[in-house]
Amino acid sequence: MVNNISKLLLSYNQLTNNKKLKIIMGKNSLGSLGYHGPCAPEESGKHRYILKLYGLNEIIPFNKDNLSIKSSQEFETMFETCIIKFYEKTYYYEYGGTMSD
Repeated sequence: MVNNISKLLLSYNQLTNNKKLKIIMGKNSLGSLGYHGPCAPEESGKHRYILKLYGLNEIIPFNKDNLSIKSSQEFETMFETCIIKFYEKTYYYEYGGTMSD
């Protein structure tokens, strides 16, 4: 379900012809665009993954300062006046297993 979030949001825009909702994705920890699912190394135990989705009241312009943001705390501090709401969900994953709450 989570690994299809970008397709789901883009489909929503196309199906509803929503001109106001725009989705912009930043680079992930692998340095590429899009969602990369959990990939805990073999025999490393359970890993925690946190998904955060932000609702903003304005478009954030991309520049050299905000493209180097490394954490959600840094993002929230830099853009606290733009964040109107956010959703956070924690998942746990172990190599070869499935995600759980």
